[in-house]
This record gives sequence, C-alpha cells and structure tokens, in this order.
Amino acid sequence: MTVRPAAVPAPIDVASVPHLQGVFAPVVDEVDAADLPVVGELPAEMDGVYLRNGPNPRFTPLGSYVYPLEGDGMVHGMWLSGGRARYANRFVRTPMLRAEEQAGRGLWGGLMTMYNPGQSQVGPELA
Repeated sequence: MTVRPAAVPAPIDVASVPHLQGVFAPVVDEVDAADLPVVGELPAEMDGVYLRNGPNPRFTPLGSYVYPLEGDGMVHGMWLSGGRARYANRFVRTPMLRAEEQAGRGLWGGLMTMYNPGQSQVGPELA
C-alpha cells in the first residue's frame, strides 16, 4: 500500500540537519579532475583506485531527513598511478534519481514522511 499525504511535503530546512552541513554537505557537481597537484611525491608502487560510496542527496529532501543514508548516493574515486593522481565522482543514477533530475527537484519524501509521488509525476513503474 502506498501512503500519500494530501499535499506534497515541503523541502526540509537543511540548516536544521547536521547530516547535511559542513563536511557532510551534499556535493552538487560531478567532477573529473586529472593530474591533481601532488604535495611531495607519490611512491611509484602506489597503483590503484580508492572508491567511496556514500549518501549524497541530489535535491533538498522533502518532509524529513532523519537517517544519513536515505535517498540518493554518490561514488567518489581517486586513481593513483605513475606518480599521478586523478579524481572523479558520479551520482548513482537510479530510476528514482533520473525522475528527480527530469523534474529538477526532489520527488520522494524522507523515511519518516512516507510520501511517494503519484503516477502522473513519475509513471506507473515508480509510483
């Protein structure tokens, strides 16, 4: 059963959520940065990639945001090879995120809000 409040919940006040401030603030841009400046020298034997997958709301959450892992995510990668460093990040492009990107705003409520958009907004497969 899908629960839908009568009205779309308002976006949360990001300033009131510690999980969305300071070093936890969402990253808004996808970046490709090659040949990053290296302080000192990277050992020649360092050759690989470090990947981090974590929470990162693409748009301001609706209604609530009580759990730092609810909603959208982002993968960050740092490649080290030949004494050089490269960084890139990407949103995890789920069907729900693509629908929000097309709308240009958040469409789903936080876990405590229990709001799901209707078929007219996201189609039958996501409603």
